[in-house]
Amino acid sequence: MPEITPTVVLVHGAFADAASFAALVPELLADGLRVVVPAVPNRSLTGDAAYIASVIRQIDGPVILVGHSYGGAVITVAGVEPNVRALVYLSAYALEEGESLGELQGRFPDSPLAAGLVYQSYPVAGSDKPGTDVYVDVAKFPAIFAGDVDPELARVLAVTVEIESSHLVMLSHPKEVAELIRAAIAGS
Repeated sequence: MPEITPTVVLVHGAFADAASFAALVPELLADGLRVVVPAVPNRSLTGDAAYIASVIRQIDGPVILVGHSYGGAVITVAGVEPNVRALVYLSAYALEEGESLGELQGRFPDSPLAAGLVYQSYPVAGSDKPGTDVYVDVAKFPAIFAGDVDPELARVLAVTVEIESSHLVMLSHPKEVAELIRAAIAGS
């Protein structure tokens, strides 16, 4: 019986999205691999790992999990699914059993990232306590997060923008969407 080629699941880190793998995906596809790049919610390690585990369970056959940065912690937790064959860490957190991200990070001096973070509250349905989104200050992003990436690409990566809207954002907020596209064109 021929061996089944694994599916590669790429898990991005915090302050990023699936586009982080845009240059890598064509390389893997050229090798004839099936590639899945889910959008990690980045809300909690437990929740993010549960989501990635649910993605893995929907894949028939073996899976290779690849995690970048915080995505390494996510694949460590989600990697216990029975069809996972290997974990690949790319500049990633690799937790020991029972170790938290805080414990691991606490063993090292703060990086410039800590001073470049911006915190923003958001309402949580059914709760009187807000949630908190954390992102990297756009002006500091290229130096802190993308030092060896083309500066124009780093500028674009720094402005992942959310527009509060329905699914048809291009109809309800055309000016904001056009501005976002213009910024992407300017940075390309």
